[in-house]
Amino acid sequence: MNFPTRKDFDCWTHYNVAKWIYKDGNLYNMTKKFMKNNTRSLSQSAYYMFEKLKSSGELTTPEGVKFSVTSIMETMLYILNNDD
Repeated sequence: MNFPTRKDFDCWTHYNVAKWIYKDGNLYNMTKKFMKNNTRSLSQSAYYMFEKLKSSGELTTPEGVKFSVTSIMETMLYILNNDD
């Protein structure tokens, strides 16, 4: 697992979401699960994960940055391109 850095993302909010997905083992495993179970597209995987987070009341990172479909999808792209 290659931990993301700020320079890996165009937007600080997307980096913040990625950072917390990587730091939180449950979120990281959830992300990998949604990627594996929804292979048609990353945008679909990100949408389903966002809806799951929203339904569980987990709307922001510990630093207050809101999860979004786009930030989750960018994290998934980072995982695809950088994790073993």
